[in-house]
Amino acid sequence: MTVVPLKNLHTFGFDTLAQHLVEVHTKEDLVSVFQGLKTKQFYLLGEGSNSIFLEDFAGTIVLNKLKGIQVHENENDVGLSV
Repeated sequence: MTVVPLKNLHTFGFDTLAQHLVEVHTKEDLVSVFQGLKTKQFYLLGEGSNSIFLEDFAGTIVLNKLKGIQVHENENDVGLSV
């Protein structure tokens, strides 16, 4: 079993571990990862400021590395992809 330290991935910095970690950099990565995790335990983690790990996580941390804001406009609507 692979273990991944979570200490640097959340602002509280407790010494905890996850069973596995996968980084998502594109929308395609996100779809692929979630297709593979259909029935497995996972936690979607962003910058870690709203998360706290008090104990080890027996699942996969999906680390969101998607960045940016895109604005889509037409004459009737404005949409955002964040």
